[in-house]
Amino acid sequence: IQHHGASREDCNNCDRRNHNDTCRRQHNNSNSNSNGVTQVRFMSMNIQNFFKSWRLRARMIRNIVQSQGEPPVDIIGFQEVRLDESRLHDKHQMDLLRAELRELGFHYYVYRPAMSYVNGMSAYDSTLRHEEGLAIFSRYEILWTDTLLLARDLSDHLSHQRIALRARIRLHRELDIDFITTHSSLSETERDINVMDVEQHLKIHRGGVTSHASTEKLSTTGDVPQVIVGDFNAEPFERSVRLMLSEKMQWKDSYLEAMERGDRVFNKTFSVDAVYDKRIDYIMHRGSPTVRTKSVFYHVTHEQLELSYVTLNMSDHFFILSDIQFAYRDTQSDK
Repeated sequence: IQHHGASREDCNNCDRRNHNDTCRRQHNNSNSNSNGVTQVRFMSMNIQNFFKSWRLRARMIRNIVQSQGEPPVDIIGFQEVRLDESRLHDKHQMDLLRAELRELGFHYYVYRPAMSYVNGMSAYDSTLRHEEGLAIFSRYEILWTDTLLLARDLSDHLSHQRIALRARIRLHRELDIDFITTHSSLSETERDINVMDVEQHLKIHRGGVTSHASTEKLSTTGDVPQVIVGDFNAEPFERSVRLMLSEKMQWKDSYLEAMERGDRVFNKTFSVDAVYDKRIDYIMHRGSPTVRTKSVFYHVTHEQLELSYVTLNMSDHFFILSDIQFAYRDTQSDK
């Protein structure tokens, strides 16, 4: 199942006839000012597939998104979103995510599977699918999406297929961005190669590979500011991360910007049970020739659900969020 875009019926805040014009104004101008600065709150969530009570955790995810205060979360990159057709209920995690987040104004979304599994219960039934992939949810209009299959070592039976999922998102009439979510390999060698894969893809395919939009929605095909989030499976000292932060690629790490500001921020994202003590989840950004980017806030969530009989974590990862400002010239306000 692959979801993308929002139908007119999906929008609760406009009438069907004026969906395009009304919703575009509602979503694309809410966080902008007359000085040509748009601030957007991004979030990255590795949701640990169907671990424990998925229906309860889906409501917790909705609550954590809703509880982040003002400004609200605008764009979310998910990892480990799973489909399991052998389950009696809630076979696809996108169904509950879509239901919960739509009520918060996330009318635009896309899901892409990365890897397929053979389910032990259905090894001889090829009609039952078991997949895991990435998803993006946005309050802002998604213009188009594309997917990059990342290189892997086919001789390694432990190597899983990984992807990078990109959405071109319209924040403002003068501002489109690329938002990318990814879940990197467990292999250091593959991670190093995949960083180069993504960089090359973003440079060569500046206007995307496949467009799901009508011609009236197509954005610019040149350089746009970019935000990449996800579970990189690499700590800051590892080569893949250092390469992204290098002068060659010029990604900026929202966590490091918070440290430079002197903010007191939690420096671990994995694992919640403290078995591991690592920062492997990231929100990074970089500008374009006409747009400057800067992270002005960074936070790692610590929320749990305390029940009478159990303490339930939302995932084995902490979720992270960052407010990023995009400074550009608003040519419409000059007229």
